[in-house]
Amino acid sequence: MATKAASAEARHALILRHMPSLDSIRGAAVLMVLFFHGFSGYGWQGLLGGFWGRLVQAFFGCGRFGVNVFFVLSGFLITELLFKARERTDFYRNFYMRRVLRILPIYLVVLAVLWLWHVVDGRFVLAAVLFLANFSKLFGAPLGEYGSLWSLAVEEHFYLLWPTCVRRLGERTLLVLLLMVVIGEPLLRLVGLHFNSHMDVHYKTPFVLDFIAYGALLCLLIRSRRIHFGNVARVGGVVLAVSAVLCTLVVWLAAFHETAPLDALADLPFSWGACGVLLLGLRRDHDRVAATGDNRARGLLPFFGYISYGLYLINVLVYAKGRELLTHMLGAAALDRFAIYASGVFGCMVVATVVAYLSRRFFEEPFLRLKDRWKDRAGSRAEAA
Repeated sequence: MATKAASAEARHALILRHMPSLDSIRGAAVLMVLFFHGFSGYGWQGLLGGFWGRLVQAFFGCGRFGVNVFFVLSGFLITELLFKARERTDFYRNFYMRRVLRILPIYLVVLAVLWLWHVVDGRFVLAAVLFLANFSKLFGAPLGEYGSLWSLAVEEHFYLLWPTCVRRLGERTLLVLLLMVVIGEPLLRLVGLHFNSHMDVHYKTPFVLDFIAYGALLCLLIRSRRIHFGNVARVGGVVLAVSAVLCTLVVWLAAFHETAPLDALADLPFSWGACGVLLLGLRRDHDRVAATGDNRARGLLPFFGYISYGLYLINVLVYAKGRELLTHMLGAAALDRFAIYASGVFGCMVVATVVAYLSRRFFEEPFLRLKDRWKDRAGSRAEAA
């Protein structure tokens, strides 16, 4: 009976070894960021008029919330990996070596290129090497000198603390801790903006940990079977439907009624939407594997998910250099013409995509294979111990 129960539980497991839907979600997230960096700076009101211009401006502006999607995915996946390795004797060494091999190679190359190309100065490079890009002002460098790196700093700060929490605390305690984070952080942003409307609450780690915590919370809810095979589609559907309505409201308010409370809370519906899509994706992956035995990711979104890390790191640089090239060739006034501006943006997208693919295929992959071999060797040593 116990064997049958275990077999049934395995058949209904939501978290698979490989989850192709998550590749698609990651791809959608990086495309949101690409369109945000590409089109949010255009003068839409001059092209479309006041009403539609402001609405389109707000729509593309919300592309920045693609970073929230990355945070949710990261919190979910890393928490699951930590739980799987929770009892291993090499718990910390295994986790941090795998993070180093995944994150540092292309990260350091991009930093070197930025410095050699005089995009950033040495003070910002020092801050970024220490994963303090979101606190670069402490080093005398502008905060937004190369803005894409702030989110990596937030993730690394979270993962300095979170492995020890998973290792040492029980699941109930972790659940309470995460609930405190997801409730407390929006309140902290509200308080911060209330006392200082210019306070930077969108990039500083103490204000944005709830976005990663949502992913970790989902993982815990699934592990504790509060979310399970029988209710995951219903829970995911409700969360997605509610968040879709709220995201639409955020776009409208950002266009016509932006306020400090909206500034503090606008991220939340997009994080909730990422949670809903993630849950539906888990059920979809399970159903597809059960029906066909195939869990390979195919299509455009999984492709962008495959190259998302490198693409996220380089896209701002490619846009900046593309804009410089067009300005040099055609003059700054030419960029006011939408056809030229849009052609430049899509051209930069193509260039960034090609570079990111080549990086992933020929530079990052060898390190990722090392990461997998490290996992296998470390696992063998742990079992022998």
